[in-house]
Amino acid sequence: MASRPELKSKDRIRKGLSKYVGILSQAAVRGISEEDTSTIVQSMLVDILGYDRFEDITGQFATRGRWADWAVKSDDVLHFLVEVKPLGAKLRERDLFQVVSYSRQYNLEWAVLTTGDLWQCHRVPAGNDPEQFFEIRLLDAGQSDDEKTDYFYLLSKYGFSRGAIQEQWQRAECFRPLALARILLSDEILRAVRRALRRENPGRKIEVTDVRSAVTRTVIRGDLYNSLQAEEPETHHKPNRSRGDADTVPAVTSRKAASHRQAGRSATLEPWKADGEAWHMQRLGPSIRPAFEQLVEALGDHVSNIGWNQAHYVWLRGKARNLRVHTSVKGGLEIGLHPASEQEATLFLADYPDLGLTPKVAAGYKTSPFIRPAIAPPFPSQRLATMLAHWLDGDVANVERRQSPRPLRRRGAEGV
Repeated sequence: MASRPELKSKDRIRKGLSKYVGILSQAAVRGISEEDTSTIVQSMLVDILGYDRFEDITGQFATRGRWADWAVKSDDVLHFLVEVKPLGAKLRERDLFQVVSYSRQYNLEWAVLTTGDLWQCHRVPAGNDPEQFFEIRLLDAGQSDDEKTDYFYLLSKYGFSRGAIQEQWQRAECFRPLALARILLSDEILRAVRRALRRENPGRKIEVTDVRSAVTRTVIRGDLYNSLQAEEPETHHKPNRSRGDADTVPAVTSRKAASHRQAGRSATLEPWKADGEAWHMQRLGPSIRPAFEQLVEALGDHVSNIGWNQAHYVWLRGKARNLRVHTSVKGGLEIGLHPASEQEATLFLADYPDLGLTPKVAAGYKTSPFIRPAIAPPFPSQRLATMLAHWLDGDVANVERRQSPRPLRRRGAEGV
């Protein structure tokens, strides 16, 4: 049974939901900026989640030369960081990367990404990819008020301080499909199912192998079954006929199962495919990592998503073109731009004579040149960020007359 303080906290959340659905609906009609959205989010942290506006919430929270929109704490203990995007904006991978990188600097387990209407709560485990725990859509009538209330309670001052979010996460972990599938395919459960089937079908010969085959064919299928097979380092043990172990599952010898085990071994051998973000961040190291994070932030909306699954570089994908950021270079970052011709490279660089860049031709690219500016930590210059943003957008000529990326927030960042 819920305690009185918990009921009081949830009652505040329900009242706040009713209030801010109206506020956000009106704001969505007229359209508001990211700054105005951030102001609404601050009020929601107070009115819905119960934090004190002056004691518990800090705006523009410093994180190694960058700033998280809001830091939320209680009794001087930092709970989580909140990154705000404009109301109505689509949250993207680079937005998640931004708030996750902030949170990891303070060893925070939870991070919040929001547009005011959409709230995403992500768990940030050390050394692993972030995992989305829940999502709230205030303006979505299809999501019940009870569900929204229960989720907001986990982030509320009262609920978070008492470990409600951790308790709920652990409970959810118990019922994850992969965990349930492991149990259903265990020898003990398969034997119990076989006994029950024999009782329902007297006289019919049913073996454990038949049960397993039926379960994997009709119940546990597709990616879930593939995940189970890939994580098993060895095949199931063979039955010991000398001691009459008829209930033991026999070895899996099918080509399909063998291919899944091989995929599992490949993932072990290629950590950049298993966990590309962790792989590249470790390669960058603490001295170079801030330069990469600052580069991604400086390019802002010019980066649509980030590709982590290569061994030596990370893709920054733009509206028209991509950048290759090499993470294996010692002492800095090396960025690869690959124009289609020398003429295009010369035309593009003509707008940036002060950067001193020249196109080069390398083996493997035939006659296609490449441009590789280097970035020394801790961050790139605004001038270089402007050039890279225009490259991602597909601009070649007259780039100086086009819109520049978001200014760097840290001063003194001169030099390439």
